[in-house]
Amino acid sequence: MPRSLLRSAALSVTALTLALTGALTLPTATAAPSSPVLAKRTDRERTEFRISSFNVLGASHTRSRGRHKRMASGQHRIRLAVRFLDRRGIDVAGLQEFQMEQFAEFVRVAGDRFGVWPGGVSRRTVQNSVIWRLDQFTFVNGHTVQVPYHDGVLWDMPVVLLRHNVTGQLAFFANFHNPATNRKHRDGDVWRARATDIETALANSLARETGLPLFVTGDMNEREKYFCEMVSNAPMKAANGGRYRRGVCTPPPRPMPVNWIFGVRNKAKFSDYVRDDSRLVNRITDHFVVHADVSIGAKWQSVPSPFPETEPVPDPAATY
Repeated sequence: MPRSLLRSAALSVTALTLALTGALTLPTATAAPSSPVLAKRTDRERTEFRISSFNVLGASHTRSRGRHKRMASGQHRIRLAVRFLDRRGIDVAGLQEFQMEQFAEFVRVAGDRFGVWPGGVSRRTVQNSVIWRLDQFTFVNGHTVQVPYHDGVLWDMPVVLLRHNVTGQLAFFANFHNPATNRKHRDGDVWRARATDIETALANSLARETGLPLFVTGDMNEREKYFCEMVSNAPMKAANGGRYRRGVCTPPPRPMPVNWIFGVRNKAKFSDYVRDDSRLVNRITDHFVVHADVSIGAKWQSVPSPFPETEPVPDPAATY
């Protein structure tokens, strides 16, 4: 299918309530009932936090038949991941490959400090979750958008609305994992292109329709190509630099990981971007972990919520 048609299809999906569906909320992330109108910020105090994109390497990859079987178990590595989050002062993060046993261990060791969404709804849905420090943010609303993964199978990936506890600033956080191309999945580039179209259309819609800060994290399995698609089709910028101006895309400098952090242009400032490959990270995952500081200083007006008012619905085919 031509990419122009793919983009049109993605935009139409976005227009129809962004193809969002409800999902369960963890007890640790319980929020007040959502409102059809977003709260208004009335002060000029800056909202500051640290954001990360973190592929935690699924537990299945380090079992006896996994491709990283010499690494520690998923449960042990997720405890190390919590140590990393605390040491680096990460306030909000998009996790990828966050499998059920890792989710359960995360809630056990850090559920009193972190909220998780959507969490353990189903085997697929849990793998792309957003986490946040409960002393920094309050959950307002969350929905999922269906994005094609390996073999074109649609996976639910999250869009979360959080409120900063000190300033009251509202912001959206979306987190994705796009399929790789490898010996087992040779058509990954086709599904990755379709996923990219949906994600850029979603970012464009949320950024333009709400006027609120939006942050996109994820393991995109693309470097320059994904960057140029995102910044040329949505009003977004990357935490590690690069730019899009007058039809010319200039990617960030290398080395460039496949893990990304994006934010809406003119809504927030990024600083202190880190591509972390420390010894601790290498004990946790086969990816770099990227993180950056965010500062939001503008005053945002009330806007209608783009989300439908729906009750959380569990996946009837969930595997717990």
